[in-house]
Amino acid sequence: MDHVLEQISQSNTPQPTPPYVAPVDTTSPHSPELNHLQNRYISATFLVIAFLTLVVGGWFGYVRLFSQSSKPKSDTSIVATESQNNNQASGLQSMSKYFDINQIRVGIPEGWRISISNKTDKMLSARVYPPSSDTTTTFAEIQIGSLSEVGDNSLLKFDTFETIEGLTVRVGNEQLLQSKRLVLQVEKTSVSAKGVITFYGNSKEIAQYRESIISMLQPAKESQATQQAGFVTKVIAQYAATASATPANVTIAGILQSEAKVIEIMEGPYPDRITKEDHPYKEGYAKLFKFEYLKGQRVEILAEENREDLNTVGSYISTELYYADGKDATEARNMMSGGTRISSEGEATLESGTYYVVVHTFGNKEGRFLLKVFDLDQVQDLFYAKFADGSEHLINRAESRISSNQEAVLLFRFTSPIEIVDDTKIRWFRKQDNGCISLCLGYYAFGDVTAPITVRVNQIETPIKITKLFMNQAIIQPADGGGFPVNSIINFSWDFGEDPKNPGSSTGYTNVFSTY
Repeated sequence: MDHVLEQISQSNTPQPTPPYVAPVDTTSPHSPELNHLQNRYISATFLVIAFLTLVVGGWFGYVRLFSQSSKPKSDTSIVATESQNNNQASGLQSMSKYFDINQIRVGIPEGWRISISNKTDKMLSARVYPPSSDTTTTFAEIQIGSLSEVGDNSLLKFDTFETIEGLTVRVGNEQLLQSKRLVLQVEKTSVSAKGVITFYGNSKEIAQYRESIISMLQPAKESQATQQAGFVTKVIAQYAATASATPANVTIAGILQSEAKVIEIMEGPYPDRITKEDHPYKEGYAKLFKFEYLKGQRVEILAEENREDLNTVGSYISTELYYADGKDATEARNMMSGGTRISSEGEATLESGTYYVVVHTFGNKEGRFLLKVFDLDQVQDLFYAKFADGSEHLINRAESRISSNQEAVLLFRFTSPIEIVDDTKIRWFRKQDNGCISLCLGYYAFGDVTAPITVRVNQIETPIKITKLFMNQAIIQPADGGGFPVNSIINFSWDFGEDPKNPGSSTGYTNVFSTY
């Protein structure tokens, strides 16, 4: 193998210029002799590269075939082979993004929407939704954390179990009220962590997305043959790149994309300042930033003006959001823009990719600012009405009162792991703003809280019990089990206690839904 790589390396080493033989007219770009020599050199180079590609690929293919045929097939490998065949038949989607969390790797299928509740180096809580699915009934819960944090969901009952390439795969159903939802669950365990994906849907959806769900927890690893083939492909690509013209640089607001500073969602805030030395833009000056976005995230971009050590009078900062091709991204449905703030109201409609933020002054002013891109689902706890059929309807952003002629329970998705204190209290960490950009977080700017919950059915306070589902989720239902009754108005409220920023004042949350 070493001599093959040596030949590849030699084929890409610049050769010494041949000795002068006879006078040739090289002043014309169309000299027949020169064109002939160039064409022969290019043809020979491509022939050598093609030959080496066949040799390397064929050799590793033979080794792989020999090694597989010399091993007895276990039951697990037979199941895995059948799964691979199903993958090919069903057109398994590629992954648009991988998260490496606590020795567990999880992929997000291309085109699926995501809602992240909590993401750290040690933990991930998120929901992903297949394209064109009913988001109230069909989605996958992703839970990755320590072995002690990721527990079992008591509402799920499984009938079948199998092991596929180190993964535990279970199929069952949801045991709550009259729910008809089926469940496919895939689990992977490392030395110190556990990753669980729980997919909810009907029988058709379970069959349709089974291989995609399984592959989310077992991304393909590059084999040695793939690495070598990739090396040869890279050689060809590099050769082709040198022969092609360099495309024109795309600019955003007149600034080259290469000048954009990289920022990350939920990181920062990033301090910066704009002066007359920056790019002139709209009767002021501008700087360019970029971040990576996943479809489904509800982002809020905020540039907070900071007048420290400056004599700037009045407001002076504004923000704009652009696609990578330079088009205005705030024209997308549910994207709102207003001066220093750009936010997605309701369900965001942006596609996954790189987005650019222009922060600029106006009135030819200069000034400091703090810039942060929030994922609102990671700073706001989400509340759902979960009806008897298993459907879950988000209450926070409902445009009108949610109602359904069914029994129901409350489902809470928190932005951090929770602890059930007793039948009326939950302890968790409410996301803080650390004193920066407080307008975005509003009353979410707290810390550890133990909040009592009060539920009233038709204005009558009702005893409740709380059941923990996943590490950041819980359901609230009547103390005697079952659901809140049909033909009722259900009010629920939290008492968050004293606002640390306003001593003497108390804050909380209240909302309502109906079972009429």
